[in-house]
Amino acid sequence: MRIIVLPRTVLVNAGVWFAMLLLAAAPQVAAVEPGTAYEEPPLRELERLEQRLDELERLHRLLEVVPEISREIRPKLVPQRRSPLYPSLFETHDIVAYYGNPRSDRMGILGEHPLPKTAQLIKRRAAEYAELTRDLGREVLPGFHLIYATVFPDAELGRLSEALLTEWIEYALERDLLVILDHQIGRYSVEEAIEDMLPYLRYPNVHFALDPEWATEVPGQEIGGVHAEEVNEAQRMMQEYLIEHDLPGRRVLVVHQFHYRMIEDAHLVRSDFERVDVVHNMDGFGPPRLKQSTWNYLLQFDNIPLKGFKLFYPKSWRAGGYDDPLMTPAEVLELEPRPVFIQYQ
Repeated sequence: MRIIVLPRTVLVNAGVWFAMLLLAAAPQVAAVEPGTAYEEPPLRELERLEQRLDELERLHRLLEVVPEISREIRPKLVPQRRSPLYPSLFETHDIVAYYGNPRSDRMGILGEHPLPKTAQLIKRRAAEYAELTRDLGREVLPGFHLIYATVFPDAELGRLSEALLTEWIEYALERDLLVILDHQIGRYSVEEAIEDMLPYLRYPNVHFALDPEWATEVPGQEIGGVHAEEVNEAQRMMQEYLIEHDLPGRRVLVVHQFHYRMIEDAHLVRSDFERVDVVHNMDGFGPPRLKQSTWNYLLQFDNIPLKGFKLFYPKSWRAGGYDDPLMTPAEVLELEPRPVFIQYQ
């Protein structure tokens, strides 16, 4: 496993890279050599781009132009969710997670507070959802959604150190918190991304996520994507690793999507692996109207029945790139179908 330890100053909010997409101003950064520290990018320039999201409506229009998927072309994929030996978490629980990078306060809420405070905040947020779903006989599991591998403008990756990951995972394990490790893929394959993270499945509270937006040679200049078969291969690799190493339980694979390019042939994604629950997570910021539009697009793919929903907290240091207004827990749970995975950045 290649580990690149990142100093706090080089980790930048993913919104920076999307700002570069909107403003066509991606800086040139040298590639990362294995075993070396990443050279600090022109951070001040990137942070200035954060303040210039004046073309936000252009992004909205991009998200809203999505193709219709004919039901006639879909294969008959019947999810085989129930397993007496490996029951799904989602049969009785929902997940509410905080997203981000512990070494940056610009990539999500996980980097904005010390670890104990973060755990307190996510438990409080999860309790709000638990109160609303109690009558349904469901419980809510809180979790940390860690950006394990962050993509850079040259499509190389910076990974969290093993020491930091171990600290967060073991802290979470002792307090009944889940951990989702998120990989932004970059110039690498989905197979390489999953293989990179597989050893962390030895912790029973660890699950995975893929962010296809950044699966491209030119992040920030185009929206990346993966193929449905790659998502299926990721599930197969997780399942085989669990079996080979005699590891407990059923794990979750979250796949983000806000644009049709991000999962090619999404109607071919399987959801019948006995040891893996694949979650189709609605990404993307904006007002409720826009988020509902993106949600409706994801609902076309009923071959992936488990749906997630992402929300973006307003930030005083950003001119845009967040939900305005932020939907309340009650509003999120009113969505049809009700999301079982809810994430805050």
